[in-house]
Amino acid sequence: MLWGSIVTVCLTAVLLGRSVGEGHLLYRDFIAVPDPAFSARTWGLDAVAPRAVPLDAVTTTVAMVVPTWLQQQMMLVCTLLLAGLGMTVLLRRHGSPATMTGAAIATWSPYAGERLLLGQPPTLLAWSMMPWLVLAVRARGSRARWLTLIALAAAPAALTPFGGTMAAILAMGVALLERGRQRSGRDLAALALLGVAWCLPWLIPAMSGRVEAGQAGGARAFAIEMSGPLDIVNVLGGGGVWAEGARLASRGGVALLATAAVLALSVLGIRQVRGSHRVVLAGMLFLPPALAMVLTVDGANHVWANLQSVPGVGLFRDTHRLLGLSWFAAAILSGIGMAHVVGRAAIGGGLAAAGLTAAGVALAPLSAPELASRLTAAYDPVAYPPSFADVVEQVGRDPVLILPWNPQRQVVWAGSYSFLDPFPLALPGRVLTAHDLVVQRDGQRIPVGNTDPPQAAGWTTGRLDTEELERLGITRIVMWKGTPPGVGATVTGGTWSRLLETAEFAVWGRRVP
Repeated sequence: MLWGSIVTVCLTAVLLGRSVGEGHLLYRDFIAVPDPAFSARTWGLDAVAPRAVPLDAVTTTVAMVVPTWLQQQMMLVCTLLLAGLGMTVLLRRHGSPATMTGAAIATWSPYAGERLLLGQPPTLLAWSMMPWLVLAVRARGSRARWLTLIALAAAPAALTPFGGTMAAILAMGVALLERGRQRSGRDLAALALLGVAWCLPWLIPAMSGRVEAGQAGGARAFAIEMSGPLDIVNVLGGGGVWAEGARLASRGGVALLATAAVLALSVLGIRQVRGSHRVVLAGMLFLPPALAMVLTVDGANHVWANLQSVPGVGLFRDTHRLLGLSWFAAAILSGIGMAHVVGRAAIGGGLAAAGLTAAGVALAPLSAPELASRLTAAYDPVAYPPSFADVVEQVGRDPVLILPWNPQRQVVWAGSYSFLDPFPLALPGRVLTAHDLVVQRDGQRIPVGNTDPPQAAGWTTGRLDTEELERLGITRIVMWKGTPPGVGATVTGGTWSRLLETAEFAVWGRRVP
């Protein structure tokens, strides 16, 4: 296992080493604030889909001991470390060629890279924990010890709804595959209850609160990218994410050849696996990408769009996430395939074996050669300006409207990438901010949300009806400066007055009788 661990640590250091340092990461969906506050949003009770439940609650609680910037960076690094180290342990009985190749392909992968470039380290943790969940489910011992190991392995994945759901499905699937060897029907029933239990933090608010149904446009907006025959290899290799800004531009030429080589090793690995495991791993390798590609076809995508209104289906609207199953299988099978190749070449001596193993490890960075530079640019620690804390203090627990009316911010002091507005994490009171997402696909704008209030139509242009704000109970307004869409707003007259103005923000307040 030593060599697989060394490969994992070295590749992780190359990919994320320069993203480690004091400062917060503000990149797309991955945001944090210095002093997070508990609020209705923390528990998923703010009438918005509980996508960050229980993540926000855990982060806010742990922030009492561990700074949020350190939590962020630990999570980011663990997405790759846990994947590679878990693959090393899972393949340990197949020897160093298997652990080194499997660890490399799990650590430096188009799939993990594109999920990180979407700004989704919390969701990626579910994929990173797959090998550990398999190991936990296959562990021997009493039922209590068995369930404890599974709960520990599932905990990082269960920080998000999708992660918790996938962890429960994987754990049950592996347990059913292993049934009869170690575990009884009662064990499986206990595991099913445990899986429901770790999903309860988001299931309860989802069932009890007003949460929007999935939008039909999401089926098209979050479908994988399929624009030509070569994209078949790209998707089989874990690429093809829906967001243009998160796609790897280098996924052609040598990168596709390297991906094809990984797939060839995986097919060879299938031949070395026996019994039901062969069928399961082959299905995991090919069925998820096949399903994702089918759902890009007009007829199938239309049916998929109609299904988005069914509760729970929206969790799987981003079909690129399904490719995590296939790339997990690819890492296992390519490691086994490489062990077979090295074993057959043993007559060439240790030098030949070492050369083949090194070639297997090299396939990982060759499949996504630009990944290190892209991640370094994306995940660059930044410091919040002192005025951020001043705004939080000025607003306090008062209901606040955050402008411009856009869920994303992009400001000079935070780098060149956009990020979700962090004020809802820092303010304990009611925060009225944009949630609706518009995705650009094929030159068209596709709306995929309907949580913004009707009054927001005027706020997008900076028109503020103070009487309407008073009816909504808003007593504070915060304006970001220097961020697109760049629409300013001025609140004058009546009971409104400017409370704070800095280079980064402006705050207005209403005197309440």
